[in-house]
Order: sequence, then C-alpha cells, then structure tokens
Amino acid sequence: LKRETPVTDPNSRRPIYRINDPFFRFWFTFIPKNMASILSGRIEKTYTVSVEKRLSDYMGLIFEDMCRDFILFHDDHMPLNIGEVGQWWGGNPTTQKQAQIDIVVTSVDDRSGIIGSCKFRNESVGEDELYKMIDYAKAMGYFKKCFYFFFSKSGFSTALTKYEGDVALRLITLEDMYMLPLL
Repeated sequence: LKRETPVTDPNSRRPIYRINDPFFRFWFTFIPKNMASILSGRIEKTYTVSVEKRLSDYMGLIFEDMCRDFILFHDDHMPLNIGEVGQWWGGNPTTQKQAQIDIVVTSVDDRSGIIGSCKFRNESVGEDELYKMIDYAKAMGYFKKCFYFFFSKSGFSTALTKYEGDVALRLITLEDMYMLPLL
C-alpha cells in the first residue's frame, strides 16, 4: 500500500491509500469476480466483457504515474526547478464539490507550479478540461503562477490546441511520451 497526501499539504489528515503494485491492482480489480469464468476456460469472453470495457479506468492511475515519471525523468523543457511532484485534492469553494488534480509540481524557487491533467481515454481532450483545471488551481489557492500540462492517450481537440500559445499550456500525447529515448 502507498499512502498519499495532497502535495501542498504533506501533513494532511486526509490521506488516501492505494495498492501501489500494478499486478496486485490488476488482480484485485478483475480476477476475483471473474474467477468462475476463468477457471471454466472462458477467458476470451471474460476479457471482452469484464476487462476490456474497464481497462481505461484501470489504466488511469498507471497513466498518471507514467506522466509524473515523464515530468521527473524525461522532460527537458520544464518551466521551473522541480520541488515536489504529486497530486492534490480538496474542496472547491466555488462549486461546493471535491476537486482533484492529477499532477501538481511545486517549484523550489518560488510559488509557481504545474497543474497537470492525465486522460487515458479514447476521446480527445477538449478546452473544457483547461477551464476545469484553471478553476481547480484557484480552489487549491497555492500558486501565484501556474503552468498547465495536459497528457492524453488520444490527443487534443482543435479548440484546446489554439490555447497552447496564449496560456502557459503544454499538450503531451502518449505517442509523444513513447518517442523518448530510453534511459
């Protein structure tokens, strides 16, 4: 198990716990409730019905880890000196709902930071995600200057790509991440 707290509040009394090993997470997500089908040899049907339809949900946390690793180990164009890397969650006073930010990177130099969104889905990410992250950054209320990094399995809408020059926004696809040389 891994204990996580919001990156800007390491002493938070609101930690979350998650299974850190992806193989154990896969097992506990898919195997127990499909054990009879698997034991009876219906693996192909079980995969199609039970695993394939939920694979994007399962891969979401893994993709978030991949995106954090990209920032830590592969991104040579960081707009700040990295302090802490993690995620953030808390109340949004505007909407009176919980907000969750997939990636938060603090700067060691000042109160600037990166707000990141990771989407492992088959649709492109649209400009509504930018508006949501700007709103969440305000709810977090920690950074004086924000950079927005969006990661997507399936790319970005034309409307969102138009913001890349105007806002401190970087758009990174899964394909972009795979194009990196191995360490």
